[in-house]
Amino acid sequence: MSGLRVLPCDPRSKPPERSRADWFVDDGVLASDTGLWQREGMTAEELRQLLRGAVFRPFTVHAEGKAFVIPHPEFGALTPRGDLLFVFHKDDNAFEILDVPLIARVEVHEPGTARS
Repeated sequence: MSGLRVLPCDPRSKPPERSRADWFVDDGVLASDTGLWQREGMTAEELRQLLRGAVFRPFTVHAEGKAFVIPHPEFGALTPRGDLLFVFHKDDNAFEILDVPLIARVEVHEPGTARS
């Protein structure tokens, strides 16, 4: 991961104009050389790469007017078709089911900085 700078996400920032392929680095983590860690709209494949990346970084999914934190890969799961994302609660056995096409944006955080 040489040359990759990780900065906390600024909710007011806008990603630069780039193709979706430019947002991923070799380890499968959402990134850019400018350090922006916010992305509007996500595909199932992009979410899979976030959950399965060689270096996991906590992320927050914004959908249905709410924020859903995924602090560890075990707290998120995509269906095989990729149309639903299960987000498991940290403190109990409850979970949320989100329609992937309705995800408004995703913020990727530095390890240890995810807000619950």
